[in-house]
Amino acid sequence: MAIQKENIISKIREGFAATLQIWIDEIALAIKDPGSLMFFVIAPLFYPLVYSYLYNNEETPDVPMVVVDECNTMQSREFTRMADATKEIKVVGRCISMDEAYKAIAEREAYGVMQIPKDFSRDIQRTKQTCVKLYCDMTSFMYYKALMMGLNMTSLEMNAKIKTKMIAGKTEREQELNAAPLKYEQVSLFN
Repeated sequence: MAIQKENIISKIREGFAATLQIWIDEIALAIKDPGSLMFFVIAPLFYPLVYSYLYNNEETPDVPMVVVDECNTMQSREFTRMADATKEIKVVGRCISMDEAYKAIAEREAYGVMQIPKDFSRDIQRTKQTCVKLYCDMTSFMYYKALMMGLNMTSLEMNAKIKTKMIAGKTEREQELNAAPLKYEQVSLFN
């Protein structure tokens, strides 16, 4: 029985020793292979440096965007102008159809498409919620973030103007407080 326990213990030791030797051999092979050396050693060291350098500013101003305005009314054009006035968005063209807009993205003329529905102004006049669609090229999350932030700020600003117009018979200060009771300022911190 004691001999059997010693055999089991020696086999376990041999197994651990063989596993350790396999690990040592594999690490030696990985160090000799330039591809795996780059992947396991160089990339983890330099990727954070390159990434932080590329996204240092955290802002991507004037991201090119095209507009498909199916409504083509004064309010939809005002919304487009307000979006273009933000620091994040630059409207570089207006397209007749989504196919034309997709072509602009494929040719890298724009990184986003804003589609204003045909019922945009009618829904606003009826005090119904309306939806402006944004399509983004996801090759860079920074472009996506900039376009989303720009359109979000535009919709909040237009919403405040609509609320102010709807509140008739009140002083200008009361209208301002009803439209935007809390002022806020957005400050991007770090990446």
